[in-house]
Amino acid sequence: MAQHQLVMQIMSKATANSNLGEGQHTGRNFGDIFVDTLNSLRLSNKLVSITANNASSNSTLAAHVQKRLGGIFKANGQLLGCMAHVINLAAQNGIKVFGSSSGTE
Repeated sequence: MAQHQLVMQIMSKATANSNLGEGQHTGRNFGDIFVDTLNSLRLSNKLVSITANNASSNSTLAAHVQKRLGGIFKANGQLLGCMAHVINLAAQNGIKVFGSSSGTE
C-alpha cells in the first residue's frame, strides 16, 4: 500500500471512530484516537513521525502518543512541523513587519 493511501486510511478510520463532542478536541483525546487507530491497524511499531502544524494541541498529542507507545515514539524528535505551515507563518509575520506592496510605485 502506498504511503499516501495508508495515511488516508488512518485518517479516515480515526475520523470515523471519533465520538468527540464539542469542547473535547484536545491533543490528549486526538492522541488516544490516533494510537487506538494505529493499534487497530497493527501499525504502532511502524510509526516514524507525526507531521502537524505548530498548534499546542499537536504537542500535547505527540506527548500523549509517546506516553501510550512507550519507547516506540519520542515526541521531541519525531513531531515535525509542517514546513508549508511554518513558511506561511513566517510570510504573514513578514507582511506585518514590512507591509504589503501596493504595486503602484
